[in-house]
Amino acid sequence: TSNQTSPTLAPSNKPVQPAERVVIVDDDLRIVTDDDFPADTMSQSVHRAPTSTRVAIFDDESLPGSSDDSDDSADSAVIIDGTAWTELSFARRVINGTKQLFTMRGVNRRKQLLVVGSSLVASVVFVLIVLASPLVAVRNIDIEGAKYANATLIETVSKSLRGKSVLTVDTNAAQKLLETDPWIESVRIKTYLPSRAVIEINERVPVAWFLGVDNQGRVIDQDGRVLAVVNGRPTEYMLIDGIGPNLIAGAMASESYKAAAQLAISLPDEIRPVVKNMGVNGPNQVTMTLLTGAVVKFGEPEDLRNKLVNVVVILRRQDINQIAGIDVSSGTPVVSSP
Repeated sequence: TSNQTSPTLAPSNKPVQPAERVVIVDDDLRIVTDDDFPADTMSQSVHRAPTSTRVAIFDDESLPGSSDDSDDSADSAVIIDGTAWTELSFARRVINGTKQLFTMRGVNRRKQLLVVGSSLVASVVFVLIVLASPLVAVRNIDIEGAKYANATLIETVSKSLRGKSVLTVDTNAAQKLLETDPWIESVRIKTYLPSRAVIEINERVPVAWFLGVDNQGRVIDQDGRVLAVVNGRPTEYMLIDGIGPNLIAGAMASESYKAAAQLAISLPDEIRPVVKNMGVNGPNQVTMTLLTGAVVKFGEPEDLRNKLVNVVVILRRQDINQIAGIDVSSGTPVVSSP
């Protein structure tokens, strides 16, 4: 028998095709010709794939045609991100622009610093020009909440604001000046571009008045602060009977007058119509007189809430015409008959 020899395959001259590779290249990656990166120039292969097949990638949603129109072959497969520069947010565009400014290719470090420094100086100069520009000067001023406040003082403050930049005007100084008016409890000044300012005034509320030694009336609020000194009789407020000190506007009355004023605004609606006036006898004695002439003695200006509750209960249960006086100064009510 003849020996069977296995056929020997002749070597093929057809070149072996390398495995298909996909390389995604980022625009921010370094280029081999960059002088800043000599390692790339020396290797001539950094970030390169000579055996790779270039593949572009598209986002189907960003293409005018449907996905069915694309070629199915690997060599023409395309995917591109549909996010355009104009679709980026303003903040992202600023960040990207700054990043490119700091990473300028082909420019040495000294030139980069010079460009960045010049940009910052130009920005500061631009801001200063805008701040000093009459385009943002205060021209329109609105006043809100002013009823009793000094009109002359308000006009003076308004003039000091007018013409100043809405971005740099000293509103704190204007607020403090307005708050020197006894009628004004607090002030808030707001500015709006391009040329508007609003002065919001919160005034104190007058609740009572008393007569001074000089025969002039002193209008006070619930804290006993003298809001105004008047020549007439401000009958729209509760009278605190008795002769008080000659206090100027802005001064604080004694605790007795403060307590009487607080009682005046705390009177329930059911007994307010039968109250003639409040009163102060001596340094620490608060009273209340009814229309019938009956006198209610509260005593020292303390625990006034409970004392007032006792008075209200008595007036509910008894005929007011059968009451000559009520004494709640000790905490225990005592009613006297005529």
